[in-house]
Amino acid sequence: MTKRTGSISPAQLAQLQRMGRDGDTILAHINEQEADVLRRMGGRGSINPYTGLIEFAFGDSGDDDYEPDDPIFGPSPDPGPGP
Repeated sequence: MTKRTGSISPAQLAQLQRMGRDGDTILAHINEQEADVLRRMGGRGSINPYTGLIEFAFGDSGDDDYEPDDPIFGPSPDPGPGP
């Protein structure tokens, strides 16, 4: 059985995977609640400038364009009091 990929070819999907930053290589459909969980765990939730897709790498990418208050998901969650 052949996997159906709609109008995106397997080669195009592989290219998008290679465009991930900071180790991001998995493409997935997630809902807003799942994205919120990733952000609360420390994922950036920023927009990959090469693909236009949301990325959730952890930590600082060194990207000066990173905006913690993402226009799609709103302000970053308050981490609360430190240890």
